[in-house]
Amino acid sequence: MALSIGSDKNALQPRYRRLLGVGALLDESVRLFREHWRTFAATSAIALVPGGVLNVGLGLAGAAVGTQPALATSLVTQPTALLVAGAGGAVLVFIAVNLIFSVLWTAAVTGTTDSYLRAARPSIRGVYGLALRRLPRLIGAGLLVSLGLALLTLLSVVLVAVTLGILGMLIAAIGLLVWWLKPTARRTWLKWLIVLTAPFGLPTYVGVRWSMFVPAIIVEDVGALRSIGRSGELVQGEWFRAASVLGVASLIVGVLVSAPAYLIDIPLGVLSLARTDLGTTLAQAALRNAVAVAAQILFASIGTIAYTLLFVDLRNRREGTDLAERLAQLEAPLPARPCGPDLTHL
Repeated sequence: MALSIGSDKNALQPRYRRLLGVGALLDESVRLFREHWRTFAATSAIALVPGGVLNVGLGLAGAAVGTQPALATSLVTQPTALLVAGAGGAVLVFIAVNLIFSVLWTAAVTGTTDSYLRAARPSIRGVYGLALRRLPRLIGAGLLVSLGLALLTLLSVVLVAVTLGILGMLIAAIGLLVWWLKPTARRTWLKWLIVLTAPFGLPTYVGVRWSMFVPAIIVEDVGALRSIGRSGELVQGEWFRAASVLGVASLIVGVLVSAPAYLIDIPLGVLSLARTDLGTTLAQAALRNAVAVAAQILFASIGTIAYTLLFVDLRNRREGTDLAERLAQLEAPLPARPCGPDLTHL
């Protein structure tokens, strides 16, 4: 079935029209993953396997160089300019490939989640077709967000130096306590006092405000620059909820993805003490990277599911999108009924 994002034909399911707290939103994300984990795993594999193969290849190359003194020596004797150019080119290719496939993966899982929220049946071809059509906007918005956060991080370094670090933390802590314990004292100046005095509070605050740009592009089909503004509109007044959902979801995914890799490191560490030949080292590197990729394929989509569901919930809270969809369904014209006597019972 063709993918249909955000159309009136596929309005939100009733269970997603209610407002969800942080715990309920995370529960719904895990429930949705458990019900459709095969689809999410297949969708993830399309984009994560190429990057994973590249990572495995680089790991094998690094292990080979590290265990072959002659090869390492021959590389060192090469002209410095050639080594720098080769290493720089490899790094750029690696970053570009991983960036493109990571963006495609996030967009595809976002589209898959949105389809399930609307009781539609997504297809891998449909969600990746949508992701490819909107890839330029996604990359453009991602670059704008990355550049903006980089500049804000540099500004935060200056602010930390001005506030002497500890003094800034103390001011931010007092401000947070006032904000939490005395809601009537919540003012714009107090918010910005907390943001500017907390160590790296500025990029953290703005990063959450801008975090919803991917579902804005996928679900609402807006432009790159507009998606960042749209994200800020939805997160305004809901920053702590958004930060909590994103933080807890990232923690869950981090544990699920890293645990298998740590478990495989234990026997590999014992084996490396017993044998240090090149074949064993290469096999260990390949196995470690393969396990990490497999864990990402299986579990990483949970975070994007929560991310998409948060976007939908923010729209429901701020704009009553669920109510608008209900009204659209009620106002839709009824199908025409045939005139004349009903003869179906004959």
